Amino acid sequence: MANFLLIATFEAVFIGLLILAKRKKSTSDYILFSLFVVYAITIGFSFLEIYNRNNSYPYPIFISVSVPFIFLHGPLLWYYVLSLTKQKFTFRINHLFHLLPFLSMEIMFWFTSYRLPVVDRIAMDSGATFQQEVFYPVLLILIALSTLVYYSLGLRRIQCHSAKIKSYFAEIGAINLKWIKMFLILALICHLSISVLYIVDYSLGLMAYNSLQLSGFVMASIYTLVLGFFGFRQGNIFTSGIIEVNLDTVASTRKTEPLTTVEEQFVERFLAYMQNEKPFLNNELTLALLAKGLDVSPEYLSSVLNGRLNSNFFDFINRYRVEEFKRICHLPENKQYTIIALAYDCGFNSKATFNRVFRQHTGTTPGAYIKK
Repeated sequence: MANFLLIATFEAVFIGLLILAKRKKSTSDYILFSLFVVYAITIGFSFLEIYNRNNSYPYPIFISVSVPFIFLHGPLLWYYVLSLTKQKFTFRINHLFHLLPFLSMEIMFWFTSYRLPVVDRIAMDSGATFQQEVFYPVLLILIALSTLVYYSLGLRRIQCHSAKIKSYFAEIGAINLKWIKMFLILALICHLSISVLYIVDYSLGLMAYNSLQLSGFVMASIYTLVLGFFGFRQGNIFTSGIIEVNLDTVASTRKTEPLTTVEEQFVERFLAYMQNEKPFLNNELTLALLAKGLDVSPEYLSSVLNGRLNSNFFDFINRYRVEEFKRICHLPENKQYTIIALAYDCGFNSKATFNRVFRQHTGTTPGAYIKK
């Protein structure tokens, strides 16, 4: 089983090199590369620690070296999520504060382990006497808290990102980072399960530390590979040039005062434009494209949608698409077409989005609606 960690180490290195070899790399890619380097180091060191215990410590320098690197997992994953969800992400000095737990752990391990004579380090590790030290339960709690805090922050950031892109895009299936949300949930469950296992073992002494460490890092290796599979293919919508406005501005625009005469006239013109020109039939429609057709700024159009029509761009456009589908699905000349073909004609370009939005607006499925 320990060999699985060795394989996972080389796979983490390989994935990192694949990411680094991408032609058009963004800041997100460099952060992901760094994360996989840290994963490779952590898993590789844990393999060497287990190998030492099983083979009379041929490499004593690698005793207890993996633990501090665990405190880099959360910050680097947080940086990765931040780089994918923040429109103008740049590294700042304050980001370095997130590395302080790692540095603190290195200093603590220097005084409690690294500076000790080799014989003492081997005796402490082989007998697992470090589990009797005061810092051990504190360390377990700190690892659990680090995981909980950073992964929860990541989940919240993804949720906010989903809301923001709905102010600009009418189709978000490929850019809502849902896979990262699922990954964070999976990783959070795995990490917390491992932490609970360590804490319960500390209290009850259920298993040998070697087996405990092996079990934990095997679980961590699996979700690391999942991150590599999806992360390698992940692009960054903020570096592709397709967003022409500040999403923080357009997503937060709200107005409560009565409509002015000019705004009333624009709303009438806007709704007439939607009815007559049917721009929603364009499956690549964005806030900027619609604003251009109306000869206004995207920010102004967003303020009308959010503050006057009480809707974000995503819901507003897809409501028209649903109504268009309801209109054409019962036409005799369209009986020969499939439901999804008609949905695409109405501007949808994702079956999943169409089904979800249709059910949200009608309370039923497209198939059930047609049979009425």
